[in-house]
Amino acid sequence: MRGDFFMKTTMYCSISRHKIQVFAVLVAVLFAVGFAIGWGAVADADNDTLRCWVMCKPGDYIHIREWPGRNAVVLGRLECGDSFETTGRTKDGWVEVSCSLEDTRGWIYSGYLVFEEPVQLGEYGKTCTISANGRVACRKWADGPRRAWTVNGSTVKVYAYASDWALTNKGWIKTEYIDLE
Repeated sequence: MRGDFFMKTTMYCSISRHKIQVFAVLVAVLFAVGFAIGWGAVADADNDTLRCWVMCKPGDYIHIREWPGRNAVVLGRLECGDSFETTGRTKDGWVEVSCSLEDTRGWIYSGYLVFEEPVQLGEYGKTCTISANGRVACRKWADGPRRAWTVNGSTVKVYAYASDWALTNKGWIKTEYIDLE
């Protein structure tokens, strides 16, 4: 009789442990899926807003998305030079925006934004010369991954610039390496 009680208790405990393990795995999977599609990704809890400008080639635009992520539903778009207020951000580079132009709230990737009004150099850009002691990185976006190199004396078409970055036909280049005059 005593052995029977011990077997039932052991069986009940092993079933409970199995249920807990299954539950833990399900919670981990849901958590991972939620962050992969952008749920709950806001990292900045303060209510400070910043004015931002879109910096892209003339005629181009960026999408305002329903949530942070490239696969999110597109709610609208902003063109080069448009400005708006940010209302939040994620750790992986997305900013929440409130845009009166589109009368909507959504998310934009911050790599195409600057925090001062950019100087636009027209539809065809301005040809400028690279001035550096070595090679210069051309990036996918400001502070983004390198997409190519350019060297001293080569020319680029600059479409717009603001603070430390210039948008060129070869990518984003630090303004310190471009003769803008």
